[in-house]
Amino acid sequence: MKPLLAGNDMGLMSEVGVPGVVDPGAELVVAAHKLGAKVKPLVGPVSILLGLMARELNGQRFAFQGYLPQGTRERTAKLKLLEAESKKLQQTQLWIETPYRTPC
Repeated sequence: MKPLLAGNDMGLMSEVGVPGVVDPGAELVVAAHKLGAKVKPLVGPVSILLGLMARELNGQRFAFQGYLPQGTRERTAKLKLLEAESKKLQQTQLWIETPYRTPC
């Protein structure tokens, strides 16, 4: 954060397309706010929203759940809970995954 404190503009790029959404960049944004820096978001293509727009899913009511648990039992339980919630609330459930977390 030294360059920011010295008055320099800084940028944060993310593979996700939106720094801070399921992204460790969120910690940098919080730190910048604590220093009183102006934070200006510039959004790139977000795979989660692009996927929602391309499917026949409810884009008016959805919940982003982040990552699912990695353990088989925990993941199955969470998916059952999300399915029930989706039916009850008529809500699309979105989550993200990466090949680095997916068991082979």
